[in-house]
Amino acid sequence: MRKPIVDAKYTKARRERLSKRAALGQTFIFFSGHAPTRSNDTNYKFRVNSNFFYLTGFEEENAVLVFRPGQSPEAIMFVQPKDPLLETWEGFIFGEEAVKKEFGIDEAYTNSQLEEMLSDLLIDSTDVYFKMGFDDSNDKIVLKSLKQVLRKKGRKGHPMQNIKDPDEHLAKLRMIKSAEEIELMRKTCEISAKAHVEVIKNTKPGTNERYLEGVFFSSIFKDGARAQSYNSIVASGASATTLHYVFNDQECKDGELLLIDAGSEYQYYAGDITRTFPVGKKFSDVQKIMYEGVLKIQKDLIAMVKPGCTFKDLNAASSKALTTLMIELKLLSGSVEENIKSESFKKYYPHSIGHFIGIDVHDIGYYEEGGGPIPLEEGMMLTIEPGLYVPYDDESAPKEMRGVGIRIEDDILVTSGEPENMTKLVPKEVAELEALKA
Repeated sequence: MRKPIVDAKYTKARRERLSKRAALGQTFIFFSGHAPTRSNDTNYKFRVNSNFFYLTGFEEENAVLVFRPGQSPEAIMFVQPKDPLLETWEGFIFGEEAVKKEFGIDEAYTNSQLEEMLSDLLIDSTDVYFKMGFDDSNDKIVLKSLKQVLRKKGRKGHPMQNIKDPDEHLAKLRMIKSAEEIELMRKTCEISAKAHVEVIKNTKPGTNERYLEGVFFSSIFKDGARAQSYNSIVASGASATTLHYVFNDQECKDGELLLIDAGSEYQYYAGDITRTFPVGKKFSDVQKIMYEGVLKIQKDLIAMVKPGCTFKDLNAASSKALTTLMIELKLLSGSVEENIKSESFKKYYPHSIGHFIGIDVHDIGYYEEGGGPIPLEEGMMLTIEPGLYVPYDDESAPKEMRGVGIRIEDDILVTSGEPENMTKLVPKEVAELEALKA
């Protein structure tokens, strides 16, 4: 028998925090998701919905959590029934009774009972928190149940319950990482970091980007990751100036830089690291100047990550610092203020400074609220990833800089004191990188 990968006491504590945030009469519905399309008797890997997993720790497809804060029963799940024949083909299924016992759920039923029971579970609700628009079949089940509630209440002037986005509550909960989540993030960052080191060691002229992607995969799987946390970017030469390069199939050439943006997923928590380094043994003089400029900016920005700082502050600082660097490198002319006002710097730095990270690599979370930026708090985790990308065909740029793309990214925990860089095990100083390559 399989065991939950998350202790039920942690998911129960998360549901209790949600219950304290919610008002009586608010009901939450989360679907675990359906398996990817099966083709020619082949099963494709299933990845459970993040909000559903956060509140249950349950990994099976075709499951539903109905959570009714303050009502009894409060946490109800609908799951696949035990089926020995199906288990022979596709593996262990918990079933209703084991779900109650192993996951701390109040009541559990088979998923075939959902449509029959859902309207009764919603009848005393004022607001229904359910994310519409992601799965038509799930949308239809919820809307049908809400219409049934109206009919059951009869001609009493009751309007249909409001449907709201559960991220209104879940984002606030998931933005602040608990102690056990921080330990999981440390683990996935460590796994990701070790894999990056292996890629750096294995990069040399003549190797293929796809081979290096395989080196990364081999390392993270050896260390216990369940998957990569997103599609890896392994971009040599001018390909590094494409932000979401996906081909990963070119030969790495001496004199070029290689940019790898990749992370592991460990127990559903994501790592996200980017490093840029020479394919050969050393940076060229120009590459070194460009790289050290971006590195200094990244380190200065990481030092800013403290309670009270905002993403708006970080983005303003990164834009100003990178624009200053672009002027020093003769990529731009004029003053820093003029280039920021005209947004001409976006030609070489088109993205923002980072994002929240957690169960999703771009984790849910609010950057602004009530018309103003949200200050960082202890327990939040975010990436810091300044970059400089010079298109290969940019005739206005110095020739030796054309086709050079540089990004340096780390995962940072906000603490009450100095920020904690969870991905610092991957070298990023020029001397460290060149020593690894040697």
